[in-house]
Amino acid sequence: MGYSLVSTLLMLVVSLAASGEPAADNKSDQAYPALPFSSDFGGSFNLMDHTGKQVTDRDFLGGYVILYFGYTNCPDVCPTALHSIGQALVALGLEADKISPLFVNLDLKRNSLEQLEQYVHFFHPRFIGLIGSERSVAMAAGSYGIRYRYTKNEDGSTQMIHSGKIFFLGPNGKVLTYFPHEASVDWLVTVIRGYLTDPGSAAP
Repeated sequence: MGYSLVSTLLMLVVSLAASGEPAADNKSDQAYPALPFSSDFGGSFNLMDHTGKQVTDRDFLGGYVILYFGYTNCPDVCPTALHSIGQALVALGLEADKISPLFVNLDLKRNSLEQLEQYVHFFHPRFIGLIGSERSVAMAAGSYGIRYRYTKNEDGSTQMIHSGKIFFLGPNGKVLTYFPHEASVDWLVTVIRGYLTDPGSAAP
C-alpha cells in the first residue's frame, strides 16, 4: 500500500473519530429503519483470499459472515463502511469471533494480494480480502445485487462507481439482513448482536 493511501485512510479515521462516531454507544433500545429485503440477495462464490488460497462460500458455513464489496482505491465510501465494520467487531468483543468479515475487491486493475491484505487489515486484523477473475467477481457481485463500473475522470484517471451494501449472513450462508454503507457502528452492533444472542432468528 502506498504512503499516500495510508495517509488518506489515517486522515479519514481521524475525521470519523472527531465527528463523534462512537465505537458503540450501547443504545440497545434504539430503533433502526427496516430496509426493503429481497430473498434474491445471496449466492455462491469462488474467489481467492489475500493469502492466495482459493475459497468458496462453503468455507464459511457454520459461522456468521459480514460481507462488503468495494475497491482498495475508493476515496471515501469503502473506508467509511469498513471502518464502521471494524469498529463494530471491536465493540462486539468475543462475540465477534463468530463472524468472518469479508471484503470483495471489485477492481481488477488493482488486485495485488499484498496491497489487499494491507488494506483490509488496516480496518481490522481479521478482515479477509477476496479477489478473482472478471467472471468470478462479476458472478459474486451479481448474486448480491451489486452493480459496479469504471468511470474516467477529467485528468484521465479512472475510478469505480459501485453499490454500497453491507450484508450479514447466517450460519447457513443465507443473507439475514443488510445495511447501507453509511450505517453507524451502533446500528451494526445492535442488529448483529440480536442475531448472535438469538440463534433461532437465523433459521431459514
